[in-house]
Amino acid sequence: MTKWKELLYLLKQAAIYGHTSSLLAWDVQTYMPKDAGPGRDGIFAFMATKTAEKLQNPRVGDILAELADDAELDQNQRRFIARMTDICQRTRAVPLGLVRALAEATSRAEREWRKARKTSSFAMFLPHLIEVFSLVRAKADAIGFSDHPYDALLPDFEPGMTAKMAKETLLPLRQPLSELVRLIGSKPAPEHAFLKGYFPPERQLLLAGIVARRCGFDFDQGRLDQVPGHPMTITTGPKDTRITTRLFPQEMSPGLFAAIHETGHALYCQGMDSLFDWVFLDTGLSMAIHESQSRMFENIVGRSLPFWKFFFPTLQAMFAPSFDDVSAEQLWKAVNVVKPSLIRIEADEATYNLHILLRMELEMAMLDRSLNPADLPEAWNAKMEEYLGIRPDNDANGCMQDIHWSHGYCGYFPTYALGNLLSAQLWATIEQEIPGLADEIARGNLGSLLEWLRKNVHQWGPVYTLPELTQQVTGQPLNPEIWLAYINNKYAQVYDL
Repeated sequence: MTKWKELLYLLKQAAIYGHTSSLLAWDVQTYMPKDAGPGRDGIFAFMATKTAEKLQNPRVGDILAELADDAELDQNQRRFIARMTDICQRTRAVPLGLVRALAEATSRAEREWRKARKTSSFAMFLPHLIEVFSLVRAKADAIGFSDHPYDALLPDFEPGMTAKMAKETLLPLRQPLSELVRLIGSKPAPEHAFLKGYFPPERQLLLAGIVARRCGFDFDQGRLDQVPGHPMTITTGPKDTRITTRLFPQEMSPGLFAAIHETGHALYCQGMDSLFDWVFLDTGLSMAIHESQSRMFENIVGRSLPFWKFFFPTLQAMFAPSFDDVSAEQLWKAVNVVKPSLIRIEADEATYNLHILLRMELEMAMLDRSLNPADLPEAWNAKMEEYLGIRPDNDANGCMQDIHWSHGYCGYFPTYALGNLLSAQLWATIEQEIPGLADEIARGNLGSLLEWLRKNVHQWGPVYTLPELTQQVTGQPLNPEIWLAYINNKYAQVYDL
């Protein structure tokens, strides 16, 4: 057995535990009996500990060191070696006891978060939030950092990223976005009352499946389910990527666009190079790249006029007579109405990144202990008022709306905004390289787009960082001005600015 094959064999052992844990996480969302939750805590802890044990195997470290300068490996294999070396070093820094404790705590916290959110009881969730943040901070201390504990955690989701880099890239967005939202607020909003009504969930799910399939999602290698909780994409192994969405009978848009968002994630997973099947990075390295795909399909594609020129007749037929007196252009404008909202995943493109800045600042403050978790609701509400001019009516619509903190995913939120920036930058390149793409989408042909993404983005998931992929594909570093130009141009058309 060559060293490369031995490495893949050893990493497959870690991946098996990881994918099994993912399958159980999907089951928690979908079919697990209500009272089975506490029994899962120990299972998740076992899986997380075994995954870490496999990555901490000294033989894995030895092979990675031996292959680091192997001239027989191609460029992508060498990149992969570098990525896994960093991951294994970080994994070795965290004691297995802490890994186990964090897995148990987050499994318990997610379950209690779901219960507490139903009654908007922050007091019920608070002990679990405190426990999770204490353990996450202990993890940051174990890994080590020089400036801020965020620096130790961000690389779990965005290799090479630091708190300083995230703030320098994202915080300057606040002023131009606030100015754009104020300008839009001075204009009459397009008619959108027809988005409310009664839309049978079973038909919504059917429409979501039709759209996902047209975008390129392979249902022979995945599935789509309705869940009461947070929409997700979960890969449970090669050729098995599952997406979920949450549906509301009184409104069609949230569930459909959540499904399109998750479809973007799933397409990325389904398009990765099979060379990396069953290795630890087979679901992707950079969550910003991941989010660029979900946000691209949700917003740049899914909220575009060409998209609705094609899908509008299907929508009219499935939900007659709700859209009988509406045109495709009216629907396009309606799904792009800007209105500050309490819920992040329902936010429009102009305000979405403001939601991210708020969360980034608050989780950084809880990590460096300048914000007591007990004071989170008031801090959240104050920032919502400062950033968006609205105040949550309860904590379920405020600081308890996201699943991320119950999972201990501190450092994930910035990747949404970074993904937004990358999506527009990739799109600018796509439009140059695929002339007539808008016309193709209007005819329901997304094949050229998916082929381009497979070639330039998806297959590189396990090996390229955000800066590397951005430079390679677009010819320049990540440039927020491209996204700002995109967003200003879009709303100039929607609102006749």
